[in-house]
Amino acid sequence: MNVFIGCDFDRPEAICSFQSIVILDENMTDGRTILKINKATLEQLYVYEKLSCDRIGKIYDCCGVSIFNRLKRFSIPTRPRKNEMITKEELEKLYATPMTHKDIAKIYGFSQSNISLYFKKFGIKSRHGDNCIHYIPKGFIKNPSMRYDNITHVNTSPSPELSYILGVYFGDATLDHKSRIIQLVVKDKDFCEEFVRCFSDISNKIYTVHPYGIYYRATPCSKQFYNFIVGKEVSDFSDIILKYPCDFIRGFFDSEGGVDIISKYGRRVRFSNTDITLLEYVQSLLLNIGISSKIYREKKIGEVIYGKNGKAYTKTKDTFRLTVPTQEAPIFAKLISSSIKRKRDKLEVQLCV
Repeated sequence: MNVFIGCDFDRPEAICSFQSIVILDENMTDGRTILKINKATLEQLYVYEKLSCDRIGKIYDCCGVSIFNRLKRFSIPTRPRKNEMITKEELEKLYATPMTHKDIAKIYGFSQSNISLYFKKFGIKSRHGDNCIHYIPKGFIKNPSMRYDNITHVNTSPSPELSYILGVYFGDATLDHKSRIIQLVVKDKDFCEEFVRCFSDISNKIYTVHPYGIYYRATPCSKQFYNFIVGKEVSDFSDIILKYPCDFIRGFFDSEGGVDIISKYGRRVRFSNTDITLLEYVQSLLLNIGISSKIYREKKIGEVIYGKNGKAYTKTKDTFRLTVPTQEAPIFAKLISSSIKRKRDKLEVQLCV
């Protein structure tokens, strides 16, 4: 099969014209477009194997429009397009069950943002904060004069909630220096919920957990808290952390920790981080509450590692690991535990021994 691009066959110099694509069979000389596919084959691919016109077009080296025209010629019933499958009545019926935008998007195979556009197109009013989880702090007093750009006052006196937030900050959380927000993006919903609950309690303000693809995201905003925490080391918060060490360790464990299964009932607690000074600080906190541990280099700088997707990465920093031995794990589970259910379930096996 030869392909010529919109040319006049009596004028070879016209071959580079980009007007149309003419596909010639080797046995044809009149320049007609030939698509070699019979009705039975096309019906098998489109009706029974559920391939799209574009996918069939790739098989036969042509565009999806040509396949669609051939379906019409053979009188093969075509499927409706995805956007034609959604009606206002169906959306209203699903939304009344009640389902969220995310649940409906999974049914139609769309993204959540596309479903939101259909809600807007059909004039369907969404529930306030759909797909979001709002947390109202204890003793919350609504201030009608408070605007979004006002400073959110945070109680920075020592408390279990503030100590937990500091543990998360030195683990998974990050600071956005432009917006002055502390951001947490994680896969564990219960982890994000606990972080938001603690921040709501110390700021007397409602914060929200948002779905973020396969993750959950929280972005508390406070200029006062940003100034309180930015540019400081963990030792600068010792007056808070030493008063509530278990909450700090729990926040850091939720961020950077894990549980290794050694045997049926044996569990080993571990922390991983590139900052050995931070791990040594956590080690001293553990020792203060009667838990021994050790630190060693887990991965060296320049070492090649492979991610879950099989892609190779080169370490730019040394990675260190702090481990709590199996015999100390029951004490860790009883005094500290975790806000994440999957980690907590592994730890609680030790309490059953």
